Amino acid sequence: MLRILIPILALCLFLSLLAARTSASEAESPASRAAGELALRIVSDYVGVPQEQLRLQSVEAVRWEDSSLGCPKPGRRYLPSVINGHRAVVAYGARDYAVHMANGSGVVCDGVLREGP
Repeated sequence: MLRILIPILALCLFLSLLAARTSASEAESPASRAAGELALRIVSDYVGVPQEQLRLQSVEAVRWEDSSLGCPKPGRRYLPSVINGHRAVVAYGARDYAVHMANGSGVVCDGVLREGP
């Protein structure tokens, strides 16, 4: 039984380490790093504090379904299209700010204010 269990445990450990390495390398890609820097600048301007007081919590690649970048505002219309971008979370004090970005610009998203087009 031990002969079977040890190789299985070793394989599980190897696969978990591989998965962690893949996630870390995705987060450290040039596009993700640039998106993280952009998110810090956007929140710095939004809150009015230096970037050094902010903490980047996460960055992930996403596909937005329209030009609202996932943050539609009431009364506005958005172009339907698939837009590759990033979603980041930036912390300042006890508050987290969601930043939605694409094509070198972005917005602090205070939540989806309405559904649909």
